[in-house]
Amino acid sequence: MINKINGLTVKTSDIETIIEIGPLQLRAYMPQAQRLKTNEQASLYTSMIWNQETGPSLFCFLNENEREIFELVRTCPGIGGKTAILILHNIPIESLASAIENNEPKIISKAPGIGLKKAEMIILKLKNKIKNIYKSNVSSSIAKANIEEIIDALESLGYKSNQIIPAITKVSKEKKTASTQELISETLKII
Repeated sequence: MINKINGLTVKTSDIETIIEIGPLQLRAYMPQAQRLKTNEQASLYTSMIWNQETGPSLFCFLNENEREIFELVRTCPGIGGKTAILILHNIPIESLASAIENNEPKIISKAPGIGLKKAEMIILKLKNKIKNIYKSNVSSSIAKANIEEIIDALESLGYKSNQIIPAITKVSKEKKTASTQELISETLKII
């Protein structure tokens, strides 16, 4: 099992990266792979999954916490490696943990391939486990505000959930107490 790799970032896309380690180039799936800069060294934590039909797939993460959340999400029935990466790509860890802790399936269902029923199943399976791994940093202003109302309002303006949720997370860290209107306004400034 490969725990961590160090190498040169050759190429990145949404959820894939190519890392050069000596004479080898490894293709790996990674949430928000654009965080890596091309032609710079990267140190990544890994998880390898073997699929009988397609062989091994390598998944990379910037820190151990990301990898732990990935592994935890994969324990849910019907969630494979690529689906787990898509969840982490579209929903920041803080927002995912908050959605699980606060029983908000609508946030999780914003990830591609995850419907409302599957999001509810993820919450049911992970609600007690997530607390042991990750302490949510999402401020109480987000919990107090109607987050679904904020998402609906911004989606009606044409924004996508993978733009909205990271922005809401950032705003919630900066604005400890804010009304729904203020959160929408500040989120729009970031988007």
